[in-house]
Amino acid sequence: MKKYNLFFAFIIGICMLSACGGGNNQGANKNTDVFGEADSLSPHKGRASENIAKATINGREVEFKFMDSGLTISDSIPFSQSADSKYTSFSFELGSDAQLREKIGITLINHNIGKDNLPFKVEPTKQEGKQAKLDLSIQKSSVFINYNNTDGFTCSITKFNDSEIEGNFFGDVRNSGGRTIKVENGYFKVAIKKIEMKLQ
Repeated sequence: MKKYNLFFAFIIGICMLSACGGGNNQGANKNTDVFGEADSLSPHKGRASENIAKATINGREVEFKFMDSGLTISDSIPFSQSADSKYTSFSFELGSDAQLREKIGITLINHNIGKDNLPFKVEPTKQEGKQAKLDLSIQKSSVFINYNNTDGFTCSITKFNDSEIEGNFFGDVRNSGGRTIKVENGYFKVAIKKIEMKLQ
């Protein structure tokens, strides 16, 4: 009888070890956030594009080239501009991977960007009627935690034509709780589609 008990104890022990091993394998396949912590699976889907942005974020070098497949069908991003170039509307956002764990974006409103005034520097000051914003969104449990900067963000446009815009950027971004993330050595190059802005 003791032999049977020992045999059953041995079998149970083997089963428990197998179960533990299976759990470890599942854990290794779980989604992780940008900090390497296990996280829930994301419903967000990105598609690889020819557009690119790069930045050093709190010491991490990150490359962004994925566009939200639910919001875009083309790599070209609309760039609205008045005939005299004084009024513009331009905004892009790119993700770090196909699950959009991390996204970076730039918005430029009413900056006189033209082929003849390059490099064009967007100064980190509030200007009436103008807007320059740097956005960083970090996904946690399928929700994006937003960090941004509208008054201490520096951007320099180094190339601009009818089909492409390229530049550099840097600045600290903050979330609603006051946490700050440092964004350095930023670079972007994205395809654009020029649209003439009709003024009233």
